[in-house]
Amino acid sequence: MGRGGRPRNHDPAADSITRHIRNAEDANARSLIEEKGTELPDGEARTPLIWAAAHNRIELLHWLICRKANVDHQDRIGYCALHFAAQNKHTEVARILLNSAASTELRDIHGNTPLWTAAFNARGDFGVFQLLLSHGALLDNRNNVGKTVRDVALLFFPDQLDALIANA
Repeated sequence: MGRGGRPRNHDPAADSITRHIRNAEDANARSLIEEKGTELPDGEARTPLIWAAAHNRIELLHWLICRKANVDHQDRIGYCALHFAAQNKHTEVARILLNSAASTELRDIHGNTPLWTAAFNARGDFGVFQLLLSHGALLDNRNNVGKTVRDVALLFFPDQLDALIANA
């Protein structure tokens, strides 16, 4: 999912934090984060909050937000925690981020917002998509190749789109 080329130089502790988050070793992750800080990026510029969102680590996510972790930090390809919540269909993670003032309109390197990511990855699970709509995410912004979220939704779930919009 990263950009081509070598990862950026970074503190190896970031890799340890990521490993602890992946392995649900929250106490170990918290200990390292307390020592190194909430914004320690790895080689892809992903912070502990992004990894907590990607791996559905709800308690750790709350802990990081309470410590003022940046909910809108973007990695090397422009993904923020909300993009990862959308990609992985983590509705509760998305709700926590949105309630913590995460932006619905951050764009990745392709110009895609979290709503676009939610539409592309929904595959019948519209929780994050509908949640983003209810928080004001825009359907008609164009990405770098001129496609809108509405275009993607009409391609992948045309029969559900009107109902999803009405219920948002």
